[in-house]
Amino acid sequence: MYINWAHHYIPKFSGALSFFINILFILIVHDDKKSSLIFGNADDERRLYMKQIFWENFKVDTFDMNTIICVYNNASSRVIRNSFIAIFYATTMSTYSMAVCIIFGTLTIRKLQSLGNSMSDKTKNLQKRLMYALIVQSSIPIVICYCPCITTWYLPVFKLDIGSDIFWISSVAISFFPVFDPLALFYFMPVFRTRLKEIFLLKEVTVGPGSSGIT
Repeated sequence: MYINWAHHYIPKFSGALSFFINILFILIVHDDKKSSLIFGNADDERRLYMKQIFWENFKVDTFDMNTIICVYNNASSRVIRNSFIAIFYATTMSTYSMAVCIIFGTLTIRKLQSLGNSMSDKTKNLQKRLMYALIVQSSIPIVICYCPCITTWYLPVFKLDIGSDIFWISSVAISFFPVFDPLALFYFMPVFRTRLKEIFLLKEVTVGPGSSGIT
């Protein structure tokens, strides 16, 4: 069978390009993480600033632990500047994956809408349900992972005391991520719902017209 040059070379070119882009992405994330650690690394001034607060809430001495501390006021200009740089790098690094999901999700939805006339009703319904499941699965980490981090990072910038409860709430929310993530598939995909009912013996029993339905 004849294969033209486009079918022969484009997959190879795309594979090579993906290989280099993955390396570049890893280097960017590593550089941002390293920069965030450098600028956010707690020096003696920051450790002393947070010493009493850490001891009151966690019974831990800041001089006996490795930690990242960002101080936005009541500190030297060097500490405040480095804190803002560190939080900027951390925000950029956290936004990478969210931006990729939103961009490619939007492109996928537009592509499916443009191909809607060429698909059968069954295929369109399946694609629609699968897209809903993927949207929910993409929203779960944004709600329970990304939003709590952004909240704890930026509320102190506006001198808002978030208290220690946010740490416990964030920990519980993140721990529920493996539970919430597959629920989207179970809810939107009938095949998974049916299989789940079969596993837990919840499959509905069909009663024939000649039976009483009493056992």
